[in-house]
Amino acid sequence: MPDEITPIKLRTNEIEELIASSKKYTVMRPINIDPGYINESRLILASTKDFSHRIYLRDGIYAEVTLNYRGGRYETFPWTFPDYKSSDYHNFLLKARELYVRKLKKTNFKI
Repeated sequence: MPDEITPIKLRTNEIEELIASSKKYTVMRPINIDPGYINESRLILASTKDFSHRIYLRDGIYAEVTLNYRGGRYETFPWTFPDYKSSDYHNFLLKARELYVRKLKKTNFKI
């Protein structure tokens, strides 16, 4: 749920820091966890970095629309990270969206 994204992002930051501080890896940031959510029209990700296209939520966390769903496919923006522009990500997210929409319809939720 959208109101849960801030505490989830704060927790994933803690997990990233814990793994990085273990000194088991040769890189400074061995893992990057991008929490977010999808709905019928977009993918939204959480970030700790402010930028012109991000909306402040609370506790130092911002939200960004990373992908837009239109015409049966996901569209990117100039700020969309390269991995989220890949067909592998889009195919996965299209399947996740399909399951989400199907579940909404089963519960008679209006889209």
